[in-house]
Amino acid sequence: MEIEDLGIANTDLFPILTNYIKEKKSQDGLLKELMENLRLPEDDAIYLLDGLEVSKKIVQD
Repeated sequence: MEIEDLGIANTDLFPILTNYIKEKKSQDGLLKELMENLRLPEDDAIYLLDGLEVSKKIVQD
């Protein structure tokens, strides 16, 4: 997944993901933050969230 294709810089995404992990927020909470803080359309935020979940599973396995 190329986050740059969504117009997102790593430096913009990192604090959101760090907060999500530290605070153990729900996926709905992360989805809302992606849409609000990165101003992503819902479809793009869902696409990004799905990609993150796949990456998370790969790391856990």
